[in-house]
Amino acid sequence: MDMIDVSIIVPTFNHEKYIKECIGSLVYQKTDYTYEILIGDDTSTDRTGQIIADMAKEYPGLIRVFRHKTNVGATKNGYSLVRAARGRYLAFCDGDDKWCDGGRIQRHIDFLEKHPSFSGICGKVHLMDENGNQLRADSVRERSMFWNSHCGIYRKKNFEQWEMPGHISALTIRNFMRMEEHDFRIFYKAHGTVGDRTIVLLTVLQGLIKCEPDCVGKYRYRVNQQDNFMSRFDQENLYGKDFLMIRRLEQYADREFGIQINAEGIKKDRLAAGVVKAMKDNCPENRRVLRQIIACSEAPWRYLMYACKVLVLKWVYWNILKTDRRIRL
Repeated sequence: MDMIDVSIIVPTFNHEKYIKECIGSLVYQKTDYTYEILIGDDTSTDRTGQIIADMAKEYPGLIRVFRHKTNVGATKNGYSLVRAARGRYLAFCDGDDKWCDGGRIQRHIDFLEKHPSFSGICGKVHLMDENGNQLRADSVRERSMFWNSHCGIYRKKNFEQWEMPGHISALTIRNFMRMEEHDFRIFYKAHGTVGDRTIVLLTVLQGLIKCEPDCVGKYRYRVNQQDNFMSRFDQENLYGKDFLMIRRLEQYADREFGIQINAEGIKKDRLAAGVVKAMKDNCPENRRVLRQIIACSEAPWRYLMYACKVLVLKWVYWNILKTDRRIRL
């Protein structure tokens, strides 16, 4: 298999309105490095597949297309592309996002070539709506902007606080997933839909991540649609799935690399959110999620005590003090 410098990973599913613009933003990189674009179509039911096929014909040798026979989910789709990648480095762009910096590859790889202690580099992204119109950052709630990094160098401690170095579509990393001595299937085993945090963990286990101030991509933030992950998080009570992902990543880092990851703060936050959700709507599903969080924690009895503390404090705030406060355990 011929080695090239960079593989751009593009997972897509039903992105017929966006995929042409996405690919178009990737093919015009001004760089001395060789690169390829790997597009994984997770059995789209719209015209995404045909658009990809047409663009692959337009750019022969640059675009490699992979189409799953059945829908495998976002993270398995991404993992299959990573495993097929020939690049020494990996960069990412979801099928509904795009790049906006033609010199990105050159600058990012130049940096990583000169700084072996860094395993990745991440830029900034602009926000755009469904129609490609740029959004003001202050139009999105700060807690929803999980990708909005404020650090210059991203380390393990930043991951333990559940921070991100930036958005996945602005991230370039060394292709350490070619190492046969390690099992990287955690890429899809941690979560069937969410893969960005797993990629960041795998990267920071290998070294530091540089956070640059330059904007290199545009992230399509769905303002008025329910298919945006963050907009569905509380509504569908995804706290249990998030907690389980955190525990899987902690266990993986210890088992596979002998590195301790302590995300206790964010796990307590997810527990507290699960308790509040169940108090507001005491339905079977919300009770099930809360039981799941407690059961899969490393210390069920301790987490049960945390849950009782949240329940009592919230009851006092709501019913006696007639106020509300966020509880930090």
